[in-house]
Amino acid sequence: MTMDCQQLSLSAAVGAERRQKAEAFLGRRVVVKILAVALYWLGARRPAIAAGLEMPENSLRTAVRVVLRDGPVAFGDRRQRRGGCPPPPSTPSGGGEGVTLAREGDVIAVRFGGMDGALTLPAANRDQSRVVLLSLVQAGLVSATAAAAVLGLSAVHVRHLSARLAADDVEALADQRRGQQQRQVLTGEVMSEIVLQYAANAVTGRGTSSRAVVEDVGARCGLALSARTVRHGMAGLGLEKLATQLPELVSRIKRGSGP
Repeated sequence: MTMDCQQLSLSAAVGAERRQKAEAFLGRRVVVKILAVALYWLGARRPAIAAGLEMPENSLRTAVRVVLRDGPVAFGDRRQRRGGCPPPPSTPSGGGEGVTLAREGDVIAVRFGGMDGALTLPAANRDQSRVVLLSLVQAGLVSATAAAAVLGLSAVHVRHLSARLAADDVEALADQRRGQQQRQVLTGEVMSEIVLQYAANAVTGRGTSSRAVVEDVGARCGLALSARTVRHGMAGLGLEKLATQLPELVSRIKRGSGP
């Protein structure tokens, strides 16, 4: 049997949905092992398979060797005490196939197994869609790969956003979207006021935290800035050492000992 893989037309969204259903029944480790061995037999290169499935290359070599030695039973998850594939995980009341995601036109449809209808999220509402789907990823109800397919992101990026959401709440996602806006707020004139206030505070022994600088700049210039915006701007200028080095430098200059 020969197969020309170049003639195959693959859909990332359809593939993610199918893998999600398979993982709900067989378990992710089993599905990954089946895909890895199948791709290897179809002629794909080991490094490409390992990178695409996010598995160590040595694990791929082991999987191929064990399957050829033990047969189909080798596809089972050996962490299970009993042989064969693990039983399907419990599902919400009413049974069904668990949670599935699909991009349907201008909306993302979230379907819960055993329940009629679907939760629809406007694809244009990026933050709303990300918060809901990343929450499902964190709860283990959908895989990062499935969420990535409907969000138009990579699985690695989805995991990164999921970690940010867990650590910093929704604000972490909004900050990414508004990063360019923050940089636009910090014009040259505004940055000069921030640096001037930071230097003045450092020399006089006042607070040099972003919150302290924001309060002083606001009182002096009437500028309404967020501490987070100022902190990013100060970090970009490398002002961390200024608070300790500037007072010492000013003191040396006053004593006439030079810079």
